[in-house]
Amino acid sequence: MKKSRARPPAALRRDLQRIARTARNRASSIYRHRGKIIQRQLGATEAFLWTHLTKHGKSFYRINRDHPLVRKVLDSAEERAPVQALFSLIEQTIPAPLIVINNAEKPDAFGQPFEGAAKELQLAMKQCSTL
Repeated sequence: MKKSRARPPAALRRDLQRIARTARNRASSIYRHRGKIIQRQLGATEAFLWTHLTKHGKSFYRINRDHPLVRKVLDSAEERAPVQALFSLIEQTIPAPLIVINNAEKPDAFGQPFEGAAKELQLAMKQCSTL
């Protein structure tokens, strides 16, 4: 019997589909919950660096130009065009498919946002919020 043709018995098929659906829902809720925790740690006044956009059913990520650190970089730049070009280059070349594959293969191998840098981040955010 080939693995590609293996089918569970009809009596088990619904239960296996239910179990798989429950596992997928639980996994996605864990990642959504992680985002909520990060937002809670940042507080209500801080903003995420990335903005998620959907165009024609496809996901894209854009650097949040309203983020305090991004605004500081843009405001302090003598020429904004090269900085904007760099942001666009970063946005257009995010290796999202590779990130998804790596995360699926080893979900616990990714460092958490701000892991090991929480104090530095808080200091930078405080400095920007006083601008």
